[in-house]
Amino acid sequence: MNSVPVYSTVLSVLACLIPPYALRLTRVFGTKRELESQVQERTAQLDSANDGLQREISLRKQGEQELRKSKDGYRFLFDENPLPMWIFDLRSLRFLAFNNAALRHYGFSRAEFKELTPADLCVPAELDGFLADCARNTVIGQPRRVWRHRRKDGSITEVEITAHDLTYAECPARLVLAYDVSNWRQRAQLSLQPQEAPQAA
Repeated sequence: MNSVPVYSTVLSVLACLIPPYALRLTRVFGTKRELESQVQERTAQLDSANDGLQREISLRKQGEQELRKSKDGYRFLFDENPLPMWIFDLRSLRFLAFNNAALRHYGFSRAEFKELTPADLCVPAELDGFLADCARNTVIGQPRRVWRHRRKDGSITEVEITAHDLTYAECPARLVLAYDVSNWRQRAQLSLQPQEAPQAA
């Protein structure tokens, strides 16, 4: 007879307990869905950022390849230019770069030319003028000057120099292009000499 009240009490207790548990489970599942949504949103942001990074890396690689091609192209134009060209350090006067035409024109090997300076090419009478010229900045459009240089065999060549100051290998430097005018000046001098009058028969 006492079992009925006991069962009634148990059912009443369970009836009181179920709503709080159900509410707590609802809150737990609600938080999980919000977390999943935040994770999905963050994942989408990271994917978008990763795509942007990949595009930036691709563009940077393309830029580096184009820059490398451009440098190679300029290097080829320098090395294979038919006119003698060189770059020298304005402080030490040592050669930083020179092309094949310079070696051919002056008759030195690559190792020999590398040990020289532009001052070594000058004739003694023009050395002071060359050093003074190195102390002045080049100006675009300035008149070109003709210098007398010595080749390895001791012969003198007259070259018209075009120069441009720049920074090369983190050094203040000067790019020089030398145009041989020896033959042209010799012909010009000969044309100025008075012609002998023809002898009468």
